This record gives sequence, C-alpha cells and structure tokens, in this order.
Amino acid sequence: MTSETHHRVRRLTDLHRGELIEARSGRTVLRGTVYDTAPGVGVVWIKLEDSRQRRAIQAEDFALWHVASGRLAG
Repeated sequence: MTSETHHRVRRLTDLHRGELIEARSGRTVLRGTVYDTAPGVGVVWIKLEDSRQRRAIQAEDFALWHVASGRLAG
C-alpha cells in the first residue's frame, strides 16, 4: 500500500530540483517534478508526471504542494 502526504509550499525558495509537487487551482491539478525556479518573478517550472512536458507555473495563480510518497507495511 502507498501513502502520500502533502505539505503546502509557502516560498518558492523551499523548492528544489527533482522534488515532486502538485500545483492546484480550482479543478486544475498539475503534478510533476521541479525543473527550475525563479523566486524573484514567482515562477516554478515542472516536468509534468503524465506527459513529461515542461510547464511554467505562476505561483500567484496556483497553490503549490510538496508530495512525499512512502511505503506502508501492510
């Protein structure tokens, strides 16, 4: 069984390349790994999990969440 925990990202400086995140806005949920960040302009680039395409995310338009996966004994 797999368990996932999500923690809200409050500052782009807390993000690092390779971390799995979700960007949520209304019904839109984008999930991928951090490719690059530009905290000064409020942008994070992610590589989408499903298509592997890069996508620029404007932090003021999305709620950003760290996604940490772990294995549960079961």
